[in-house]
Amino acid sequence: QFDLDVEFVDLDNWGEFLIIIPQGGPVFVWMPNDGPLVPAENVLTAPQANTSGFVSTQQQILVLCGTESLTDGLFDPMLVRWSDAGDYTQFIPLIENQAGGYRLQLGSEIIAGLPVAGRGLVWTDLGLYAMQYEGLPLVWGFQPIGVNCGLVGPKAMAVRGETVVWMSSQQFYVLTGGGSPQVIPCSIWDLVFKNI
Repeated sequence: QFDLDVEFVDLDNWGEFLIIIPQGGPVFVWMPNDGPLVPAENVLTAPQANTSGFVSTQQQILVLCGTESLTDGLFDPMLVRWSDAGDYTQFIPLIENQAGGYRLQLGSEIIAGLPVAGRGLVWTDLGLYAMQYEGLPLVWGFQPIGVNCGLVGPKAMAVRGETVVWMSSQQFYVLTGGGSPQVIPCSIWDLVFKNI
């Protein structure tokens, strides 16, 4: 079982399985064919400390944001790691698989990640990265698409269709399609941002 007292939990599905990532904790999987009373199991081969995570359903890859380094096992708040395609238990990069990792540079910590149409988005405290699937050998390409538009908190974003909106520490932003972040004019800016 996982700690229900954690502040934020990311939930996603891997086919019929439920992937559960408590903030700061390991990856759990719950399989409905085991029955409703069987607890979720820790995926022991996945990193055991993660800030956020999501499933890239098109590639069937589990992406973990703010996670443990493969080389020394220490937590790195700016590291993104991903599983092999089709296997949420395999995080060790091998010649014959697509598991891997990439350390972001813009910011001091990853706040959250989110799958959107055809790519993933990863927010740090200072900016926004788009991650585009490229296949082998690099698997994912990372491109900073916004600076000074980081996410204020792990759940401070929403998606509707291909439009993503979020709150940074200084503005509200919108991202539509493959564009770049745009400030949303806010008539109550003083009330919101001067009181954070």
